[in-house]
Amino acid sequence: MATAKIYVHHIHSFCRHFEGFIRELQMMVTFHGFTFEPEFHGVYMEEFAGPCDLSIKIHGSGDHLPFFTAALGGPTFDVTCQRVAL
Repeated sequence: MATAKIYVHHIHSFCRHFEGFIRELQMMVTFHGFTFEPEFHGVYMEEFAGPCDLSIKIHGSGDHLPFFTAALGGPTFDVTCQRVAL
């Protein structure tokens, strides 16, 4: 009995080269005292093509700033990063 394998492709980025909502989010996180940049993690069913599911994580700083995470899907990694940052 043959089993079908589904390959999943991952991308992890801080998206430092992006502008728009991502740049605004990075500035806002710094302004509010977070010491870590937002981390973007995308998952593709095909190698860096087609729809992408993405999660963003912002790690808290000590006891006074909480951990934050959000997830969203979109047509490409770039577009989905902008959407989740908004």
